Order: sequence, then C-alpha cells, then structure tokens
Amino acid sequence: MMSCPTPLRLRLAAVLAAASLAGSTAAEASPAESPPAPFGDGLCAITQGTCDAPPMIAVLSAFPAELAPLVERATVRETVRVGDRVLRVGTLGDVPVVLGLLGIGLVNAANTTKLVLDRFDVDALVVSGVAGSPQRIGDVTAPDTWVEDDGASHPADPALLAIAREVAADPSVTFEKCTPYPLANPDQTVCLGFDPQLVVGGTGQSSDPYHGQPFACVPGGNDVFGCDVATGTTASVRVVGSPSAAIDEPEASDMETAAVARETQARGVSFIAFRAVSDGAGDPLNLPGFPTQFFAYYRLAADNAAAVTTAFVTRWGEGRKLGHAGKPRPLEVGASCDWERLATPACSVRRHAPGPVSAAVDRCCRLLAETDVDSAAVSSAWQHAARLAGAAHGPLGRTCATDLSAALLERAGP
Repeated sequence: MMSCPTPLRLRLAAVLAAASLAGSTAAEASPAESPPAPFGDGLCAITQGTCDAPPMIAVLSAFPAELAPLVERATVRETVRVGDRVLRVGTLGDVPVVLGLLGIGLVNAANTTKLVLDRFDVDALVVSGVAGSPQRIGDVTAPDTWVEDDGASHPADPALLAIAREVAADPSVTFEKCTPYPLANPDQTVCLGFDPQLVVGGTGQSSDPYHGQPFACVPGGNDVFGCDVATGTTASVRVVGSPSAAIDEPEASDMETAAVARETQARGVSFIAFRAVSDGAGDPLNLPGFPTQFFAYYRLAADNAAAVTTAFVTRWGEGRKLGHAGKPRPLEVGASCDWERLATPACSVRRHAPGPVSAAVDRCCRLLAETDVDSAAVSSAWQHAARLAGAAHGPLGRTCATDLSAALLERAGP
C-alpha cells in the first residue's frame, strides 16, 4: 500500500534507513538546517507496493455471439458508447477489463483496436472468438504468430503464450462438448465425440474478403451480424457442397486477428488471441465445412474460447498482483496516489495517465528525494513529464491532458 502524500521532501537515504518509516510523514530537519523544500508539491510520496489503478486488460471479439459468453462471465460496471462501438468496463475473473466488439473484417478490427487503445490504458489485449482450423471443432487455438495476406507477420507476446500454456495444463478449465443444432431442429442437440483442448503454437492467418472496405453490422440483427450483444436470434444458413482443400492450412483462419496484432504491435501493447474451432475436423455430423459447420458450431466454439480467455485473464491478473515472486516492493519514492487529480481538478478520479507519464513523474520524485538535489535535472524531468502528458489526449481526454501538462511544466520552474 502507499502512504498518504507527504508535503515535505524526504531524503531517500533517510527513508531507507528508518525502520519505522511506515508511520512517519516527514524527516526531521536539524536545528542548523532550513526546513525541507516542498516534495513535488504533493505529487510525490513514499511508496511500498503500489496504489495505482490495477492493471487493465482489453478483451475483444468480432461478433455478438463471441462476446456474449464473456459478458455473462464478467461483472459489467459501466457501458460506454464511442461512435458506433459499445464498450463494457468491469471485471473478468476479478481483473479490470474493457470488453468490446471489433466488428467483422480487418478494417473494422483495426479501427476498433485503435479506438480502444486511444481511450484505455491497457497492459494487454486478448482476442476471443472462433475460426476455421485443421484442429478439431471445439478445440481452442492460441497461435504464436499471425500473418496477413501480404505476408506481414505479427507475433503474440511470449509471456502471454507462457500463461496460455499454463492454462492448457490446467484440468479445471472446462470445455463445452454439446450444442443445439439449429440447422435441423432447434430442440436437437449434437455432441462431440472427444474432449476439446487448448492448443498453443502454430500460425494464424487473417484475410480480407471485403477488399479494404468495412463490413457493416446490422442494428438489431442476430448474434452473428448484429451490432451488439443482445437477446437476438441465432443465425442460421443452409449450404450444400464440399469445402475446398487447403494447402499448408494455418492453425486458425479468420478475418480480424492479424489487424489487431498489427495495431497492438505498433503501440507496444502485449497481445494474444484465443480462437476456438467452429469449422474443422471431428464433426460428428460430417457437415460440408464452412459455412455450414460454422453456423452449426459457432456458439459451442465461442463458449470454449470464452472459458479459456476467462481462465487466462484470471491467471494473468494473479501474476500482475503478485509481482516478483509475490514479494512486496521495497520502500521508495514515487508519484502519489491519484497524482493526476492532485495536479489539476481537470483530471477526474477515473483518469489515469499512461504508464510512461507516471514513470516520468516517478523519476521527478526520485530526483527530488536525492541528498543533493540537481535543480537542472529536476526541471528537465518535469519538462519531459509535461510533454508526455500533453500528448496523452487519448487516455486522459484533451482538457485533462492539457491542464496536467501545464501543471507539470509549472513545477519545472522558469
């Protein structure tokens, strides 16, 4: 936990030497010394652990049926409409999340990913959905690389893949085996003849059948082509014929994930995708592939992807809370809790600066806590923090970012 913001500059050497610091608020000045200068004007404090907002993860799906089982598992605290996108903020497995629909196709996926990353300070992004695959129907794939039609390649984050492998080895993760079969009779159920599993590794591929154009959702539509999670109807289609043979078929084939990977890679945000097989091997009905298999099994696949995603997010959150081997951080100087709000009332309690901005303020605080304060270095550090804050219009909002930048620049002095 973090102590209350201290109004006086505390020398770091004294902080680390004082065993009983947890209950103190200032270092005593000797009679021969002048009172210490203000310690970051209240923006800095002595920290142990962190009181920052818990790390947030974004979980995105392409169409309503993919997102619905995640919404069912989540606790949604706020619903935000940004443009034509509905985003749900809450927790999944006790981890703060933002849930949303990408929309179908690469263009929609890229645009929505940009929107989410512009407005939320997320530590990682997960795609949860369905795909075609040579794996068995109901299996969940987590490719380590995603490629586009032009050959561009986007790797998943190795640390996230390691967590996915832990989930794959966890026997408590349950997979659906049975699903209603609406293509024949809404009351008929079909069951797989095997236990689905999570397969980590391999290559995924995303294609653009819409030739660079966004695919429009249908307001009030069904759970495939609709625009939001609702109690709408199940999509259905009847198709006859056989699927074409594939050469070097990827582990997962879809129309969104590579675009998400491209955008997260450009922002330096960790990424992974869980795509459950809706059309693939092991079909007990021997249906003729896509799209017939898809419309028969997409709900089962979406449920399995959501189960894996929920287990993954929970495990990811546990790791982030524990930090290094679960040991608390040593006492150190850093930014105060809600330092943004303390700097300017234009930043509400829900506005948290991106990591690089907070890290820059942390550095200012550490410089102020040194035994011999380098005023020029402190001024330069505040100026750097101000520049970063001024550019953070997306996560902070224009007014908060502008006023926060001015407040930090003021601390740099003339």
